[in-house]
Amino acid sequence: MAKRDSAALRRRLKELQESKKREWNPVAELQPHQRKIFLDPSPDRAVVGTRQFGKSTLATVEIINAALTRPGSESAYVDMDQNHGERVMFREIGRLLEQCRIPARVVDNELHFDNGSVAYIFSGAPSEIAKLQGMKFAILILDEAQECSALEDILTMCRPALMRFNGRVMLTGIPGRVAEIGPWWDATEGDKKHLFSQHRGTFRDNAALDPEAAERLYNAEKERLGETNLDFIRHWEGRWPTVDNALRVYHYDPEANGYKGDPGEFELYSLGLDPGGVRDSEAVVVVGHGSGGGPIYAVDEAISEKKQGGGWDDTADRVGPLVDKYNPAHRFYDYGSANKSALTLIYMQDRQILMEAVPDKDPYNESKRINALFATGRLFIRRGSKLERDMLYTTWDPETLGSGKKPKYSAAWKQDGADALRAAMWGVYAFQPEPKQAKPVLSDVEAEAKRIADGDAYKRAAKETRSAKYAIPGVTPLDPSAKSRVTDRFGRVRRGY
Repeated sequence: MAKRDSAALRRRLKELQESKKREWNPVAELQPHQRKIFLDPSPDRAVVGTRQFGKSTLATVEIINAALTRPGSESAYVDMDQNHGERVMFREIGRLLEQCRIPARVVDNELHFDNGSVAYIFSGAPSEIAKLQGMKFAILILDEAQECSALEDILTMCRPALMRFNGRVMLTGIPGRVAEIGPWWDATEGDKKHLFSQHRGTFRDNAALDPEAAERLYNAEKERLGETNLDFIRHWEGRWPTVDNALRVYHYDPEANGYKGDPGEFELYSLGLDPGGVRDSEAVVVVGHGSGGGPIYAVDEAISEKKQGGGWDDTADRVGPLVDKYNPAHRFYDYGSANKSALTLIYMQDRQILMEAVPDKDPYNESKRINALFATGRLFIRRGSKLERDMLYTTWDPETLGSGKKPKYSAAWKQDGADALRAAMWGVYAFQPEPKQAKPVLSDVEAEAKRIADGDAYKRAAKETRSAKYAIPGVTPLDPSAKSRVTDRFGRVRRGY
């Protein structure tokens, strides 16, 4: 009897809680600036805003509504960091479940609806995107799109998954780190902008924020960081920075280091190859220079499209014509993990082209030497070339900067042309690193004098070291009567000091 009463009490309590909830009305749960985006019927939308614009609430309402209106469907929220995504989304989901009558419950970090629909939270990391395959999406939301280097791959993979339920895509994020770089720029400002309905906003649009506090914090950050600070521009003003030399690998200035037209003939030429493959692109770059210094020009290139690198026969077909045209004195290739010392290409079925591996592959230091040539006005790149694009948009991975180790390339831009240029530059004298100072050759008399001087210094150091042992606080003095075994520099055992 008690058990039945207890169960009935729980049911009654649940009914009372449900009665206090409001009916689900997605438009009512949104502010005016969010409603405009929600009511946009476009299949694909892109939302660029500052922090605190209200993107998370919008995404939650979009997913719940898509699941309720398309029974049996699946929806996904993709964040670069899944743990971050779960914290943000489940906070909003929990709030709406408490306040609205939504026939759904959270099960194992998934939102399950009574009508059979399910909503998931995924990571947008390249290693995780395979999990998105094979689903039937009512909506796919990619948040923090500015950090998603796999954005194009996700969209390519998931387009077929939208057909079953006439699904939609929404991309959200803040502006990226550098203008004109990567798929997020393409989708919001670049050549794919027309494929997405565009929406913009800032924290000032969010009526849930205290306007006084928002302005105070905005002005405080403007004062602390400076209005030209890249993080202030992106996070607080919602604008794309035009340059970011802290992230750009190559400090190429088109006005100072670019050229148009024919650069003329050069005394010497050097060819660089960045080998590709069936899954990658491939690049060949030729630079012209003089034996006694002077200007250095990138005079020619053969750079394939992504996934068009091909096999070694294709490589030979790219390298061979440039070898015939310029007869380069040096031919270097930028090796991969194989780290081979030489490479032979077969061209026109009967000709062998020998390529040397770069002497010391070190992108960080090599880029510094290239930047020094840009700064001194000695290296020039053809305007409008694919190599120029690499010079402008190749960036370091921000997560690897300031770590105490050499930074790594960002995956936001594929820098095959830049790697081919680095390889070609090994044939240019001005690019070579400073030679290490050779040890002086001593005469027999000088060598004997040095040996005696070193011996005296060794004795003095040993004596000072013994004396210091007694002066270090907290160190127990050695017992002078104790016998210790010490091996001298000749391997002989010395006793008793």
